[in-house]
Amino acid sequence: AISYIIREMIPNLDFIYIPKLLKKLDRMCFPDYDVENYVLEQKLIKQDKIFTHFPAATCFSLSNNTDNIIRPLEICIPGFIDGRKRDYKLVIKSIEKCISNSKNEINLCLAGKPIGNYGKKVIENFKKLENNNFKLKYFDNFISQKEYDNILIHSDIIIAPLVAESSFRIYKEIYGKSKTSGSFLEMIRYGKLIFLPQYFYTSPMLTTLIEKYDSCNSLATAITKYAGDREYFKSRTSKLQNYLLENYSPSKVIKQFEINCAEYFSINKPANS
Repeated sequence: AISYIIREMIPNLDFIYIPKLLKKLDRMCFPDYDVENYVLEQKLIKQDKIFTHFPAATCFSLSNNTDNIIRPLEICIPGFIDGRKRDYKLVIKSIEKCISNSKNEINLCLAGKPIGNYGKKVIENFKKLENNNFKLKYFDNFISQKEYDNILIHSDIIIAPLVAESSFRIYKEIYGKSKTSGSFLEMIRYGKLIFLPQYFYTSPMLTTLIEKYDSCNSLATAITKYAGDREYFKSRTSKLQNYLLENYSPSKVIKQFEINCAEYFSINKPANS
């Protein structure tokens, strides 16, 4: 641990520059309310140093991929196939249970580059499960933004098999609290249902609109439900998209930002005004 601190902290001089940066900032803005609230609860930053949270993603005209319900369920796991940040073993077990217990057709796309031997092994294990009802799509290298967009647009569901904690240098990060997830932001951008681990914190309202799992069994049950009952899938997708358009449309985000700025400057007027 000491050698890691020496390698990571000293060359980057975080212990010098981060305090200096914080002193120079008038306010800090976080990507959502949950991260902002966590920072305040942990007393990492004082209330008067925080500018009201600003979403890191917005949703535009959301694609409606729910009309043709007589087709396989399209599932996407976006991001690098990296065991340090994601638990693919749980997903592999879940898919195995799905195809063993039902005849529902499922297509899975791993929309990210495999990292090292771990990433290659994950792909191999998924490929072993392929049959008439389960098809896998994967990539060996970096995916272009155009292709990535196309994959997400035509997906039905995003699975984000996040580990509870990750790290940046020597800093511990907790998903949903000190750190948001790229997959969570993709849910907002593309309006896709997302399956998240139970420990990923989301607001009470949003929790009712997405799916949470706490084991391979509960994830398998959720996948089977959506693959077998496409009317249920359509209804859940519609409710989520309505919520996202109401709360994360560009016009809504910009308007709220303008209100926040007006409030801030009404309280913090320049000294010479």
